Amino acid sequence: MLAYTYVERGRFTLIEKPMPRILDAQDAIVRVTLASICASDLHIRQGSVPRAVPGVTVGHEMVGVVEETGPAVTKVRVGDRVAVNVETFCGECFFCQNGFVNNCTHPLGGWALGCRIDGGQAPYVRVPLANQGLNRIPASVSDAQALFVGDILATGYWAARISQIAAGDAVLEVAGAEGSFDLAWKCARPNATVTVGAMYDRPQILPLPEMYGKNLTFKTGGVDGCDCDAILAEIAAGRLDTTPLITHTYPLQEIAAAYDCFENRRDGAMKVAIVP
Repeated sequence: MLAYTYVERGRFTLIEKPMPRILDAQDAIVRVTLASICASDLHIRQGSVPRAVPGVTVGHEMVGVVEETGPAVTKVRVGDRVAVNVETFCGECFFCQNGFVNNCTHPLGGWALGCRIDGGQAPYVRVPLANQGLNRIPASVSDAQALFVGDILATGYWAARISQIAAGDAVLEVAGAEGSFDLAWKCARPNATVTVGAMYDRPQILPLPEMYGKNLTFKTGGVDGCDCDAILAEIAAGRLDTTPLITHTYPLQEIAAAYDCFENRRDGAMKVAIVP
């Protein structure tokens, strides 16, 4: 199968790879029906994600259909439509039990798909710890509606939840762009909370002398993607719709052009969908 692969710093390319197979009792094989490109994928290509493994298939935003499951997988069955979580987590360690799944102590815990193990910019993907990493999509929810559940929607939901938002509280920094960290704390009112869910490609400066007297509370971290069923319920109820974010769609064979479109914001691009 064709898979978009991190070859070396600065270079992704489509290469032929074997079909993924079950390696563990908790694995599932998912046929990818729709994928997307994340800014984190660009960070990998730029070489700013040291844990990313050359040779890995990239991509961690995807939905699909379960094709095969290991004997320990009980949450989903063959034929189920599923959203794939950006996080791999065991559900059993101290951090998982307390909702901090980004810090899961399992060897594959945290961001593995499309970074340390093969991801979903390909026709098929192996999802480890599938009882936690897959969420069944309600029949009334389309693939496009569910595409962002496992990553950017999970990130936003998590950031809002840990911010404990009340009127006049909340600055959430989720852009990770040049100057956005400074903008976030500067526009926060005194005694506010600044929640940082963004992934940066370089260190950010915390200018404490300038902040003195603002009495800010900072909350930071990677997404704890354990709210996907709640997000899918919001979509099914018609209270949440992110399909307008999908401005362009490309076949997998044209994924290099899709990356160019997304990275350079061509023709007003916001999010780009990939059809394997």
